[in-house]
Amino acid sequence: MTMLEEIRCYAMRSMSGHKLKLAARSGPLCPMQQSKLDREKKLSNNWRPEWAGDDNGARFKVHCVGKKVDVDLDMHTCTCRFW
Repeated sequence: MTMLEEIRCYAMRSMSGHKLKLAARSGPLCPMQQSKLDREKKLSNNWRPEWAGDDNGARFKVHCVGKKVDVDLDMHTCTCRFW
């Protein structure tokens, strides 16, 4: 019982410490997620969309050097299976 109580107290201290650190953040994302998003944004500059000619304008061929994927914004699908 004593060990479980110590684990519970440790978890509570850890969560409250993280909450205090994040209270000063003004953005909607945590620092780790923000850095991942920034990295993906930088990599996305190499990709170029090309409209596939559908009626509602939601289907695109997106290409980068040596890679092509088909993206459907209505269905939220991509041939790269990232979504």
